[in-house]
Amino acid sequence: MAWGSEARAFDVSATHVEWSELRALIAERVPERVLRRLAYTPAEELAHLRPNLKSLRTQLRAALKTTDRAAHDEAYAQLAPLYLAGVLCSGDPAEALEWLTSPVLRDAAWQRPDGSSREPSMRRVLLSLLLEHRDGAWQRDLAGRLAQWLPAAGDPRRWALTDGLAAWSGAKPPLSDGYVLGWVLRGSAISRDHARGRLDVREWFAELGWRPPVRHHATLLDWLRAQPRLAEIAPRLFEVAEVGTHFDDAEPDDAAAEVAQTADAAPEQSRAPENEWAGALAALAGEGLLDRGELLDLCLAKLLRGDRPGNLRGFVLLAERLDPSADEVSARLATFVALAGRGAGPSARLAQSALRELDAAGHLGSVTLAEISKTVLARPERNLVATQLSWVEAAVRRDRGSAPELLNAVSAAFNHPAVTVQERALRIVIRYLKHLDTEEVAQLHDAALKLDAVLRDEALRVLGGDPDGTGSSSQTPPPLLPAYQPAPAPEPVRCARELVELFESVLADGVTQASAQDIERILDGAVAEYDRDSLALAEALQPLAARFAPEVLDPWEQRALAGALRCLLWALVGEDRRAVVVMDELYGVTQPRPVPPDRAALYRVYELVENLGRVRIPGLLATPTHGDGSIDPEVLRFRLDRYERSAAAPLPCDLEQALLRVAVEDVQTILASSALLATPAGKELAALFAWGEGALPFFERFVIRRAATAQDGETGRHRAGAVQAPRIAPRFSAFHELIGAVDRPPSPITVLARIPDPDDVNLFAWNGSSTHAALWPSLLPFHPEVIAAHAIPVLYQQANDTARDRNALLPVLAQTAGWPGPVTHLALAYGLAAGRPENRTAAVDAMVTMAARTLLDARALGALCGELWASRMIKPNRLVHALDGAAQAGARREVFSVAVSALPALVSQPSVRGLADLLVLAADCARVADLHEEVPELAGLIALEKPSRVAAEARRLRRILGR
Repeated sequence: MAWGSEARAFDVSATHVEWSELRALIAERVPERVLRRLAYTPAEELAHLRPNLKSLRTQLRAALKTTDRAAHDEAYAQLAPLYLAGVLCSGDPAEALEWLTSPVLRDAAWQRPDGSSREPSMRRVLLSLLLEHRDGAWQRDLAGRLAQWLPAAGDPRRWALTDGLAAWSGAKPPLSDGYVLGWVLRGSAISRDHARGRLDVREWFAELGWRPPVRHHATLLDWLRAQPRLAEIAPRLFEVAEVGTHFDDAEPDDAAAEVAQTADAAPEQSRAPENEWAGALAALAGEGLLDRGELLDLCLAKLLRGDRPGNLRGFVLLAERLDPSADEVSARLATFVALAGRGAGPSARLAQSALRELDAAGHLGSVTLAEISKTVLARPERNLVATQLSWVEAAVRRDRGSAPELLNAVSAAFNHPAVTVQERALRIVIRYLKHLDTEEVAQLHDAALKLDAVLRDEALRVLGGDPDGTGSSSQTPPPLLPAYQPAPAPEPVRCARELVELFESVLADGVTQASAQDIERILDGAVAEYDRDSLALAEALQPLAARFAPEVLDPWEQRALAGALRCLLWALVGEDRRAVVVMDELYGVTQPRPVPPDRAALYRVYELVENLGRVRIPGLLATPTHGDGSIDPEVLRFRLDRYERSAAAPLPCDLEQALLRVAVEDVQTILASSALLATPAGKELAALFAWGEGALPFFERFVIRRAATAQDGETGRHRAGAVQAPRIAPRFSAFHELIGAVDRPPSPITVLARIPDPDDVNLFAWNGSSTHAALWPSLLPFHPEVIAAHAIPVLYQQANDTARDRNALLPVLAQTAGWPGPVTHLALAYGLAAGRPENRTAAVDAMVTMAARTLLDARALGALCGELWASRMIKPNRLVHALDGAAQAGARREVFSVAVSALPALVSQPSVRGLADLLVLAADCARVADLHEEVPELAGLIALEKPSRVAAEARRLRRILGR
């Protein structure tokens, strides 16, 4: 291989390398110098260095845990040259893979000779794999191993190494999920790299003179045309997870954006067809490079299998770009019918449109149309149903002989949850009733019994039968609110084997699914079993500790609860795997902003890690005695007495958390009656808890932001450069000054009392951490308002589609022992309008639970929802859908109160989106729950000329309330 200009940069005067020389190069921290020194020495002549490299790797890992920050930084800076040396000295591909796949080589700082640092240079790492003494078989073997190793979630940097090896050696790496996803990510970056002047690896080889010139690819379509394995990879695109999200990439081309900015014009918010995956694949199918029929079949099969909406959108876009002809749709009729009936919403709309065009071309019979209509009209999506009704009506007008079977299909909409859909279906049936015989009318009469009560009477008068007879008597009573069942009390861990099983189940999923009870049982069981027999516990936990021991200690991981629990696991077996820099952050650094409340649990875990084996811990004080996280005060007194009898001192964070789990009125009594706490530290703690509402801030008012620029909440002065989205957020009493006045390390109180600032726009513009939000309520079971305040920024982001994570907070918050106030109701309002359906479902569960416990202030919730709605802070269709779910669950009276309480904020802008749907929901709740109430706002809505539907629904609601 001719290295060209690169070769002249290498020092090849000496071939033998002593360990002392290489160690000095690594200590210089510059990976480039290691590469230049080792590049032309065959790996077999470097074999004597391999044990030293592995030994140094162990030493540097240990140095990362040192208390000396300078020593830690020095060890970290040597990681990149060390791992690069490991790659260069590797003998077989398996050994090279071990060094290449370490996260250190991917993430460690890559220092330059001038002392500055940059991200690791993957192409310099690639050079170490393309040396003259690495033959093609070695490189092809390594490329295959790397492709198999690539994580399914994608690793673009290691994929680039695989691709470079394949381009150089002619390897055909296995099409693993990680390799295919990396290939897709590379294709998505082609146009951006072109705009920024970045070369593909094959172009890079040609520029250096190592390979013949290759064609430059400026667009995704050009790049795909040149891919030798295109036909082989294409079917895998429909099997690998998350590929569809890249098909639906709406980011504009960089080049187009730059041109638009130069011309003072806004760039288009979509890619050009040649740089869009869906458009490029469709173009390749049109050119014959891909089998069009196979591509369409694979796409439809993927849509029929279903996936999360964000991933399906890309495949829907591909199907749209393929634009199947009438013949292609006809040949796949069963698939399109199935998609229309049971596919996800976008897939169903696609199939419905294709089938409608097929019908317009005269290739779809009335029997098939009736079959399609029965399934589509049973779906909840109103836009799909409305389109289907229009289609059916047009078909009946076109062929009156098809009326019997098509009108029978229309009756499937009589059971639709939206009354407006029922009404439209009934109008179609009545309009064409004359084309039916007596028997066919009788069938429709039976179906009409499912209609809304107001519509049912009219339908039975037209279709025959007694409107006051069968129809009225068949109405089922409204569902009742479910009886509230409090969460069961946590069961203590009874033996070491049970603790091992619980530990394993929690760590296996990264703690993301663990409940507060699981965490508390682990902490309590760990202390109890350690106090009972620490050696036996260590022996029982040893296999589990070996399973979860990482190759490299990751300080970032230990900032999370999962990493903290692993540190506790190692401490129980007698090993300390903490990174001291993490401990410094947790205990010694004041956080400039509020941290997630689960940091309080993190303090308690590391408090145990710090003290296990050093002090006697008879048992934990803060273990809850009730399912909501609270502690019986008598039990806490007994636990404190046990500490006094054992002559042991309570752990500070554990004691503080225990007091936070007791009712406010019992805290002072416990502090005053315990001789154990009659110490300076105990008196300081008593003074802290004597302030305000049990050592925590109290709600003052809501801060409402509607303008585009922020204003100071007190003085009204504009803050320079602050741009805010509209929102409502709570302001609490200034407790931070008191926390700062007490000279004490961070603790549960300092975390929980630091309420998010409603004026801090960054909290509302960027996704906060809510991974363990389900744990928060148990930290303050008597203060749901404080926990709700911590959750408001994340719930706001979820309602505005700037956060895609799941939040299981609200159902747990609804079960706490405290009284939910205005902040909890604001959190519920944001939750009911969340972007993700599962988050709305969680809010509905919380609302129903609060209603069942008679803790829901429906009027206050409605007023907040109305304010959010009128100020465009939430999307009304989501809110109405969630409220409808709560009504179906039995909270019809509460939902009605929410709906009518929202009207005062909405009547001044009757054209606001979704108002008619809210009135429909209120009418349904009033009818089923037999409610009679005067709603003053209805008079103004009824008098409206436009929107006519709002006026019609207001009249209907008043008629139901007055009957």
